[in-house]
Amino acid sequence: MFARKSHREYLLVWLMLLPALAIFMLFRIIPLLWNGVLSFQFWSPTKPAEFAGLYHYEEMFLYDDVFWEALVNTFKYMLTAPIAIILALLLALLVNSRIRGRGIYRTIIFLSYPLMVVAVGIIWRWLFDQRVGLINFSLRSFGLIDEPIAFLESFATALPR
Repeated sequence: MFARKSHREYLLVWLMLLPALAIFMLFRIIPLLWNGVLSFQFWSPTKPAEFAGLYHYEEMFLYDDVFWEALVNTFKYMLTAPIAIILALLLALLVNSRIRGRGIYRTIIFLSYPLMVVAVGIIWRWLFDQRVGLINFSLRSFGLIDEPIAFLESFATALPR
């Protein structure tokens, strides 16, 4: 039924996976391990590291109220993920089932996609507005410009060259 893979095929698979595994190690595993090492040290970029033992963990568990609040928030977030997945699957079943009003359900659910694009467009328009835009306000507040820039009213600033 299934042919036994040769050593050459296994080697090819690992060679194909090697770049992805190297990037994963470089940007995920090594920083995680380095942070574990640093958590047991007093460390500063200007001074050599000193061993701290469990001091940081003692301080975090016993005296830091923000840690416990962050931990509770993390668990709340973790509990919402399965609920969101279940809700998404139920909505997918709803729009694909043969029930009365299926077109209305599809319209209600899928109407949110173009509405998000419209909302993002309005926000960008507000950011670049000449009179009340956040970008012009920030540039004027820092003294970088004297007169507001009409970003969206000029071909020179509205369209890329």
